[in-house]
Amino acid sequence: MAAEVYYPPSGVWFRLYNPKLARYVYARKGFEDVGSISSNEPAYADQWFTFVYHPYHRVSYLKNKIGQLLGIGSLNNESICVSSPDPGEKAIDGGSDVELRPARSKNGESCLRVIFKTHPGYSLQTNSNGKIWPVEPSHFDVNEDDQLWQMVYEDMEFEEIKWDVANGKILGNTPDILRTFHFKNDSPGTMTHVFEVEEKVTHTSQFCTKFGFSFKEVVSSKGILTNP
Repeated sequence: MAAEVYYPPSGVWFRLYNPKLARYVYARKGFEDVGSISSNEPAYADQWFTFVYHPYHRVSYLKNKIGQLLGIGSLNNESICVSSPDPGEKAIDGGSDVELRPARSKNGESCLRVIFKTHPGYSLQTNSNGKIWPVEPSHFDVNEDDQLWQMVYEDMEFEEIKWDVANGKILGNTPDILRTFHFKNDSPGTMTHVFEVEEKVTHTSQFCTKFGFSFKEVVSSKGILTNP
């Protein structure tokens, strides 16, 4: 059975947050200058990522506001960040082709794994010292919560969201239109979201759940999809 994959809306900026260790991922300009930083530190541009789809190369990757991609340099406990005029091609060469898979923490929180597709199944992990490295699938159950992430979204507003029913993800150019919604981060790790004043979401993990792998079921049950 194929693994579920979460597709965040294109163009949304977020920080990858590890709830167990209270740390955010950063990727700075430098071959291996990648790590995690305490949530008490300021939110610099190197912590803000967006999920980019590159249709020509058929890859997806995490790119931050200073143009760095998150990727694997080797499987010897190393991680890298790369930048290129052709990020689609570099995402493959640099091990940055990723997917986000839903997961649950030990206390039941909705989280995500960052999986590197060029190194099948390897997952992004951090520790309390800020080190980041890839973990092979056979070790997923060792310090598992160190590999689980949530998205803390930047304050912004959407006027319209469009849902690709056939492919099960949100896009910006399909005729299957959902209704207007807005969301805003009230504080780090927390957000208030209004969906046609029908429901409210107060945590980033709930946003991931409703607008990720279970989004289609949620909107279908409300009769919102124009082509369910």
